[in-house]
Amino acid sequence: MPTSPSKPITVTLSLPPKELHQNSRHHWAESSPVKAKYRHTAKVLMLPLKGTDWPWASCRADVRFVFPDKVRRDVSNFLAALKPAWDGFEDAGLIYDDRAVWFGSVYGVVEKGVSQVEITLRPEWPEENK
Repeated sequence: MPTSPSKPITVTLSLPPKELHQNSRHHWAESSPVKAKYRHTAKVLMLPLKGTDWPWASCRADVRFVFPDKVRRDVSNFLAALKPAWDGFEDAGLIYDDRAVWFGSVYGVVEKGVSQVEITLRPEWPEENK
């Protein structure tokens, strides 16, 4: 089993586009290239951070959504829209399987003019699985 690094990895992506949201009413032909691009972006951002201890068997993800204004948003829908990012992390070799990603803190904040998601990953298992 790979060893765990001492430092977490933080990746910053743009907020998931509307085509990736589960309540989106876009035809698959419109959303498919958007999913592929977001997945590829996540992979490309992760590759320079590649560690010698990869792939991790499991990892904890802390997710911080940064919204540009005070418009009310459903953070759980944004979390679901990140599915292509988890696939991109798997493509980059970070984890064996994106089913092994579990979530720590997930929240949204407002920072005027900023629109991004910050994902901090740590190799660890949920307490009940240790």
